[in-house]
Amino acid sequence: MNAQRLLKRIHIWGTVWLLVCASVLLVISLRQAGVKWWVIFSISGYGAVFLVFLLALYLFALFRGVVRAQYVQEHPLSTSPAYLFFYDMAPFLGTLAGLIAGVGIVDLVALLRIVAEGTLAMTFVTWVVVDSAVGLVEAILPQSRRHRLRRLAEARAEKQRIQQENVALLKSLEQRELDLQKLWEQTFRDAVDDLVELYCDPAGRMQQIQAKTAELGAKAWQMGQITCMRFVHQMIHNRLRERIKNGCVDYAALWWDGIGTWRRPKEPTAALIHMANT
Repeated sequence: MNAQRLLKRIHIWGTVWLLVCASVLLVISLRQAGVKWWVIFSISGYGAVFLVFLLALYLFALFRGVVRAQYVQEHPLSTSPAYLFFYDMAPFLGTLAGLIAGVGIVDLVALLRIVAEGTLAMTFVTWVVVDSAVGLVEAILPQSRRHRLRRLAEARAEKQRIQQENVALLKSLEQRELDLQKLWEQTFRDAVDDLVELYCDPAGRMQQIQAKTAELGAKAWQMGQITCMRFVHQMIHNRLRERIKNGCVDYAALWWDGIGTWRRPKEPTAALIHMANT
């Protein structure tokens, strides 16, 4: 078993022992206050608040340990084997101090109280007071500050590199979209112009209009699926807006429904088509 695994097990058992001592101290305090056992069991839910506090204390200590393990050069004191052993053994050292202080005490309840108080006091002082003081000392050490500044500079440089890559990727995607739109514009320009001529003068040529509309929609779907179809439809819509002649109807908005995943826009309505046919 290596030293790191041993320290981890000591830390886990120390945390469990800390919770046991806290529970024992709570029960003893309630009994000395004259609280009956059935009342203690009934208010055990309120004791969960105390356990949550201890859990938060433990998570704080664990977080500090994880952060320091990642940046050993910035925490030369708190990551040393001697300090880690002292840190993980804090609950048991408090228990030992309580046993020494309770030498000669015959009352078992009083002895348990002293042991529990020693465990909680030693753990609190070590995990919160001493550990914070050591962290403060490490923060002002020249070597630790240099490593921290270097790490932050590298993190900023990495962040800027990622941002630049994202910007370059976005620009490449935008350029690719522009190139596709230019290609689609060149490919469908003549077909759209011919189709708009039919849309503005549909008399007696509805079957031809329907066939050309379906053919253009299928070709647009094959080239760029829904994106290309919407672009071509926008071309048709723009050409129709340029026409002053009344009676021009955008048949593609309705007759393309069913090609691929095309979704029919709300305009034009069937009433406009009926008016154009009449």
